[in-house]
Amino acid sequence: MNTSVAWTNEVSKILRDNEGQTLSIGETTKLVALLGNIRELVSYFLQMPSDLAHIAARSYVHYNGFDKFVLLSSHQPNFKLRLHVWWPENREYPSENIHNHRWDFTTLLVAGSYQFEEFQTDPDGDSMYEYKYLPPDGRDHYGMEFIGKTRLNCLSSGCMQTGSYYTLTTKALHRVATVRRHPTISVLVQRQMQEQLDVRVFSENEIKNHESIESSPLTVTELTHKLRQVLEII
Repeated sequence: MNTSVAWTNEVSKILRDNEGQTLSIGETTKLVALLGNIRELVSYFLQMPSDLAHIAARSYVHYNGFDKFVLLSSHQPNFKLRLHVWWPENREYPSENIHNHRWDFTTLLVAGSYQFEEFQTDPDGDSMYEYKYLPPDGRDHYGMEFIGKTRLNCLSSGCMQTGSYYTLTTKALHRVATVRRHPTISVLVQRQMQEQLDVRVFSENEIKNHESIESSPLTVTELTHKLRQVLEII
């Protein structure tokens, strides 16, 4: 059994009995322990050119300032295992948009740190531009539909360090901010997609060209170079 199949089976074993339900503390602990060994999976893929081509086709530089790599996916149970990397940069990135997701997820920080913030709607909160996320559906770009102005209040804020982990549900409005002096890497398991839900996106400033935002896939060469850098960090 190759490493990719073994990892898929291990994640499936943890999730299978809880499709659509919150993981128990014990199951979350097992999942986080597995994610902590992500170096093994990255090392394996760097030796498998055919797998790298598949991963590159579904990986890209995200609008919120990080590289998104989808390493594994499964339909039964439904999940994706993703690697997110914020590289050290001299240039300024806009603040990450506040958003929710159409799936619950569990994430582990394997390198670096970031500031995590969670929000709620509040008539006395700060004014934000609200958008509805429109998925790419096979295109090399996605879009956002402007909804109007909404007020949000920050519920909690804290610094997540290497080794920190948490689980968020589809309802959680959140964002992260990284320190660009060092790389920050997280690995997460995205669970069952809830197609009927909307992804809400909030920005302090109006998003330019929100109708079409590029999400072109990486080339195999780009992916290989980036994953080799990841191995040097973790």
